[in-house]
Amino acid sequence: MQGNGFMIDELDAAQVSMNLLDFETTPMWRVYDEVARLAAAEGVGIRESELIGLAPQAAFDGVASHAGTPAGAGTEARFSAAAAYLRLRDAQPLMVLEQRLAAARASAG
Repeated sequence: MQGNGFMIDELDAAQVSMNLLDFETTPMWRVYDEVARLAAAEGVGIRESELIGLAPQAAFDGVASHAGTPAGAGTEARFSAAAAYLRLRDAQPLMVLEQRLAAARASAG
């Protein structure tokens, strides 16, 4: 994982920006929980998170499982649960790599 934090004065907020290189080694939920823990220690909370680009369904499934979503829930339900847990801004199923690939194949076919 590579990360950095900085202040955004216009929003009166800090931002933690990172590249999560291996979600199996460092799950998205663990990163989120650790940032939340460190923020709480400073007396602040997390407003939202943001995903730039795509993430595999398995990364979202890990968050959904951590959040208590049943393994048998459909992929949309698991994505929604993960997005809610992460407070993911502008969450859309097309943020899931496999969904984006399926949509591209459908439009090309």
